[in-house]
Amino acid sequence: MQATNFIVNRAALGVPQLESLLEHLVAQANKGQPKTKQSKILYTELTQDGEVKIPMFKPDGKNIGILGGDGTVNSVVNTVKRQYEAESCECPSFLIVLCGTGNGIKIPLGLHATPEDTLMSYFRGEMKPKPIDLVELIEPNRRYFVNLFDAGIVADVLKTRNNILKVSPESLKQEEWYSRDVLYSFAALVEMLKNPRYAFTRIELDGRVMSKEHAKLVTLANGLCYSSRNTCYPAPHAKIDDGLLSTAIYKLQGRMDITKAAIMIRRGKPTSLAHYAHCTEALIEGKQLPCQIDGEYLGELNRIGMVIKNKGISVYVP
Repeated sequence: MQATNFIVNRAALGVPQLESLLEHLVAQANKGQPKTKQSKILYTELTQDGEVKIPMFKPDGKNIGILGGDGTVNSVVNTVKRQYEAESCECPSFLIVLCGTGNGIKIPLGLHATPEDTLMSYFRGEMKPKPIDLVELIEPNRRYFVNLFDAGIVADVLKTRNNILKVSPESLKQEEWYSRDVLYSFAALVEMLKNPRYAFTRIELDGRVMSKEHAKLVTLANGLCYSSRNTCYPAPHAKIDDGLLSTAIYKLQGRMDITKAAIMIRRGKPTSLAHYAHCTEALIEGKQLPCQIDGEYLGELNRIGMVIKNKGISVYVP
């Protein structure tokens, strides 16, 4: 196994045995190794605003291991990629050990093993690095992410879910079935009944101006789905290593259209209610558009620009 800096989100581990296994494997791998080639375990911190803070470290060429969910993966990839760019160094390969609640990148990457088995396979040298695409959000704030972006009703569903979670009893907040299964379904029902309208003013893909009439959801996808548990496929043609953003513009005129689209997204089937396309650059403009990236609500934005970097990072896969 190559020397690795493991970045761990303790809140996502679930069981203490996983942390103990990682500590044991790292200790075994470090035996007899010089200090410069030893692996390390670093832990994320939670800010007062509930954001995950990634530990800072000097780029040293070691692989990066990530233990957490989609949010942790995106935060670590974004931080590490920018650190290495600042030093004009080549970014190392990532090991992703998914142990969060969403894990939408599990399916496109084929990471179906348990976190424990993934760690064991990596330490035994049974996993190999695979280049995959990386999405760079240029506007409003520069950052990188791996999986899915949405502007419109899906982001409003996430916002409503988060607001309900804030006022929920503490005992229910700790229950995964409540925060994921119950709240998302209830929030989706609330937004469907509201039948919101969104002020998209421009949707541009590789310089082509797309129709924005009746648009209630614009998805820009690198990965295939939102979650590995309650799986939804807003852009069913997406591939994580084809160098293209898979886009879907959902044109929904009422509650019935929203319901039909939701059913097809859940099934992973294309629908005539959406316009599908591929691009390498995208620009979305509008007035106070709710936006989200992989379960992180970004707020209401007026302009979003992004590009996809073909084979932008390398990830260890079975």
